[in-house]
Amino acid sequence: MADERMNEMRKFLDARKGVLKTMIPNVGMSEEDFIRTVMHAIVKTPKLLDCTRESMWLALSQAAQLGLKPGTATGDCHLQPNKNKKTDRQGNASYETEATLIIGYRGYIALAKRSGQIGAIQAQIIYEHDVYDLEYTRMEKPLIHKPVIDRDPGRMIAAYCIWTEKDAPGEPKVEVMRRDQIDKIRQKALRGQTFGPWVDNYDEMARKTVIRRAQKRWMLSEDDLVTRAEEVVRATEGEVTDLPTSPDDPFVGDPPPPVANEDAKRKGARGAKARAAAALATPPVDLTPPADEPEVVMRSSTEDVDRAIFASPSDGDDN
Repeated sequence: MADERMNEMRKFLDARKGVLKTMIPNVGMSEEDFIRTVMHAIVKTPKLLDCTRESMWLALSQAAQLGLKPGTATGDCHLQPNKNKKTDRQGNASYETEATLIIGYRGYIALAKRSGQIGAIQAQIIYEHDVYDLEYTRMEKPLIHKPVIDRDPGRMIAAYCIWTEKDAPGEPKVEVMRRDQIDKIRQKALRGQTFGPWVDNYDEMARKTVIRRAQKRWMLSEDDLVTRAEEVVRATEGEVTDLPTSPDDPFVGDPPPPVANEDAKRKGARGAKARAAAALATPPVDLTPPADEPEVVMRSSTEDVDRAIFASPSDGDDN
């Protein structure tokens, strides 16, 4: 049964190669590469086969238009299956499993470098036992960060994004967010949920959050891929605002308490698909495979993935 469903999904995607070819930007990725990567992602997360075809196509269309491969080792983006509650006009409730595109912080970094305006860029976490010094008026080196590596670094206290622009490579810029500021963004995104990337991958989401705030300072056009990625993420995760904070703000870094029932648990996911649908325009596509389509058997293959992993700066010189 599983092999049959995998073959059906492969046929579904192969029938749409032409549409995918028009979506994918010139980033050295063919529609065949994209489909092969998607199939590997489904092997790793079989629950994606339970997702509605409409939600899968929406998520895959968004990834294709951004030139990101879901589920690769670089962590640029991945597909997340969510069981969402639906209510019809008569008030009858039912649940549907829908796919959502989650763009990782490395995906943002890849898109930033493709923009042509950003040179080097990193997003890092500062822990309480690290050595750090932030001084915005020190233009040539606004942030010095020396991570502790010989003992427990302690709890996270901040995240930062540091970058250079192509026209000013010797003047790094930095955006810093404290833990309480990040947690306010997390609370809005969770909306009472106890699952998802904010629960399972807090540090990576913190990096992505500070990059999202930093990109507001980049002079990018509306058609830039970073801008379009932000539209997709904003639809499902909310806005990253310059939140007013004070020393009296409560620390909200602990995980949210368990929810009382399944309805409350899934409440935050309601309507995410509808909000994301408007983020990227997708050509109308017939979701029914052609009747005369030949049988396609999925082939196993390996894929070489370029790893875009940024090492932590030892003294702030690497940007």
